[in-house]
Amino acid sequence: MIKILFHYSIPLLIILNGCGYTNLVKTNSLKPTRDALPPEPFEVIYSSGLNELNSVEEYVKKDLVKDGFAKADYRLTNEDKIKIYDAVKDIDWSTYPDRIGTNIGWVTKSLWIKYGVTEKRISWSTISNPKNDQEYSIKKIEEVLNDVLYNNSAYRSLPQPNGGRL
Repeated sequence: MIKILFHYSIPLLIILNGCGYTNLVKTNSLKPTRDALPPEPFEVIYSSGLNELNSVEEYVKKDLVKDGFAKADYRLTNEDKIKIYDAVKDIDWSTYPDRIGTNIGWVTKSLWIKYGVTEKRISWSTISNPKNDQEYSIKKIEEVLNDVLYNNSAYRSLPQPNGGRL
């Protein structure tokens, strides 16, 4: 009986593998669905220097340097939520300190995020060369948050800054 099962299972595996069945199962069953929204409530307050994305009060804020600040109404889209959630969902926030890096200067960035029962507040300075997994993860999250903040139509519609900072 065992010989019969073994004898027929190998050709069956070869046939299924040749037809792409094994690859289909691997790619589709393990791949997260992009349409799945993060758990509610999903809230983000991200500050990049003096610019801000705030989903709690639903606005973006832009530093205009000499001219103060400008705000525009902005509500996170489902696509924004999915992008941000995909960047943060696998992080074990309990292992992260409240501050990443030792060089916290005037260009401090901060994130307060809440999704489902998970809530974390963290700050960091600019991380150009990540030195460990935590810094690498924060840098990847920062890239996603910057994309959401700086590339939405509400932020782009705000006036250009007047002047500059040293």
